[in-house]
Amino acid sequence: MLLANALAGIFFTLANNPAGQIANAPGVGQAEFATFGALLDWLILLGIPAAGLQAVFAQLASGAVDTDRQRQLRATVRTVLLVVVTAWTLAAVGAWIGRGRILSTFQIANPWALAFTVGTVLIGLVYPVFAGLLQGGQRFLWLGNAAITSGAGRLIGVTLAVVAFGYLAAGAMAGVMLGSLAALFIAVASSHSAWWGPSLANRDWAWVRPCVALTVGLAAGTVMLAADSTFVQSTFTGQERAFYVAAGKVGRAMVFLTMPLALVLFPRVAKSAATGQPTQALKLALGATLGTGIAAALFCSAFPKLTIQMLYFGNPVFLPAAELIPTFCWCMLPLTAAYTLVNNILARKRFAAVPWLLLVAVGYATSLASMREGILRQASPLLEASEVRPSWIDRLKEPTGSLDTHLHDALIQASRTSSPSAPASSLQTLRFPDSTERLANSINQFLARESLYDTHRFADIILRPETKSLLAGNPTGQELAWLNRRLLEDAYPDDLKRRPAFRLFDESRRVLRTLGFFSLLLLAVSVLFSLPRAGEAKAAPQA
Repeated sequence: MLLANALAGIFFTLANNPAGQIANAPGVGQAEFATFGALLDWLILLGIPAAGLQAVFAQLASGAVDTDRQRQLRATVRTVLLVVVTAWTLAAVGAWIGRGRILSTFQIANPWALAFTVGTVLIGLVYPVFAGLLQGGQRFLWLGNAAITSGAGRLIGVTLAVVAFGYLAAGAMAGVMLGSLAALFIAVASSHSAWWGPSLANRDWAWVRPCVALTVGLAAGTVMLAADSTFVQSTFTGQERAFYVAAGKVGRAMVFLTMPLALVLFPRVAKSAATGQPTQALKLALGATLGTGIAAALFCSAFPKLTIQMLYFGNPVFLPAAELIPTFCWCMLPLTAAYTLVNNILARKRFAAVPWLLLVAVGYATSLASMREGILRQASPLLEASEVRPSWIDRLKEPTGSLDTHLHDALIQASRTSSPSAPASSLQTLRFPDSTERLANSINQFLARESLYDTHRFADIILRPETKSLLAGNPTGQELAWLNRRLLEDAYPDDLKRRPAFRLFDESRRVLRTLGFFSLLLLAVSVLFSLPRAGEAKAAPQA
């Protein structure tokens, strides 16, 4: 299984090459790449409800040693699948009804990207059931084949969609769905004897409680692993989103690299807890995890540009993301050890830790949510009433310069457009804003339409270096709005408050500092509940 997981990881890594080609698409490439990366992390988050199913069904399948238990297992499989599919259907209907809000909030341009993601979620929810049946039946060859097929299918699907047909995030998600579907087919077909055939109603639902505890316990690490990209997708602009996702692939790869060690640890610790026999599995797994993680973090910190070029096969678009890689890796390092310790806790059935693990995850999500409004306000070029001084109104009402006149006429035109049927008697009041709030709102209407810069208008105005830099790039969209704001700040330094220059990775580092803090907190909770208890695993129980 370790070899199969390694091969699957290689295929998943190779899939970054065609996926990275999305960022080369003119105009929308970086935003589409960021969307694809965020949707991949959605699959991780939305798979939380099924996190404990594979372990539970592996246990049930291994215990189905006679005909009655086998029939009860089939009934349990069908019942769980029915519940999962029903819950997914309700959620899918809700997503379809609220698709407009979802698409706008998370800046998803193509609705098909959302549709393919929702379809892949269903595959991810039912796959652990069949994977657990294979694991419990010790059919590791087929379980490994399914894992390899998932990676190879993703590589082939994303390559065909992006490179061969030129599709963007939606096409790449279709490729991901193809790989997941192929893996599910292998798992379903190879485990058919465990779920197909006569069934017998199973009234023993004692497995539900540990399943819920496993799901919630594992959810904490999952939230820490993937929630930040969802936050970034709904908050940052296209360029910074793309760089954050690109650097995040490196940090998350470090966690995925060490995760198989935790999976191997789980059954050995569970056996030790059940038999009372001591085991060195935790020490070995934790040592290997920290050793691998520290070595990876040191390499990525020493050679960040080489790392990003290796991951995306020399694509120069992602070179700026190298600046984030060292921070990302060291913030993720505590999470690698926490994953191992959380598996140790759950294997020993120390479910008292679950509420504390959940509290860390909730605290992390709450911290991200509390940051969103401030980041959006800082990242938005729109003028606010508190930034405008009343003296600007008086100056623009009686223009003296070329830029004053241009803004005066633009403000009047904006008023006429918004209220074309206004009576002539009220036209003077309507034509020009009479408060800082109205002035800010009126200027915001045309801030991103066209550049305010003209050599005649700005002949006597000294521009700051950051303004000149924006001007040289012939920006569009939000960057154009930022250019116009900087131009107005330079032209009216006494009337419009200047905002600090918005540096590319300021907010990314802020998010990563939050991630690092809560990763350490999760590790601390995991260490606390992993400490050995008095008399535990000292001797085997008497017969």
